Amino acid sequence: MALLLLGGCQKRQVENSAGSRMEFQKKGVIKVTSIESFEREYYDEKELEQIIEETAEEVGKGVKINKFGVKNGLATLIVTYQSDDDYRAFNDVRLFYGTVEEALAEGYDFSPLYGSVSIRDSSHLMTDAYLEGLKDKTVIITPESGEIHFSQSPLFASANIQVMEDGQAFVSGKTSEDDPGILIME
Repeated sequence: MALLLLGGCQKRQVENSAGSRMEFQKKGVIKVTSIESFEREYYDEKELEQIIEETAEEVGKGVKINKFGVKNGLATLIVTYQSDDDYRAFNDVRLFYGTVEEALAEGYDFSPLYGSVSIRDSSHLMTDAYLEGLKDKTVIITPESGEIHFSQSPLFASANIQVMEDGQAFVSGKTSEDDPGILIME
């Protein structure tokens, strides 16, 4: 919810400009840095900070506000979530970070990946049968655009994700809950 108050994940983050960065860390931890234009007419800084803190308190111990502040017309919010459940509760956004098997059990659709070529080995195409062999692999499913960082090697990405070097990818603005970005990793 608080990220939505800051404008959500809209543009690629550049130092001192609007955007978001999601870091998918080990053990399901997600760290999000959101930098958005702050219009004082719309919110008072202290009021927004109070809303963020109250929302984090409602969600519980799985949400840690690392930093909130406004400088040079930009609001910066850095939050660490202990799980994708905590992220969903805080932001009211259907993001998933876990195994392919867990995502399938929760009803996520992998058909947008069918027919795509493996990032690591172009001789592999994603099919329903091939997906069966990837059930223990980690997957990120996000309806939000922006920069994402991860520590594992990428295997498959949906068409709305541009995988870059060094554990980075950019999820295009053409994502939604009905058409999320999907990234399967080692």
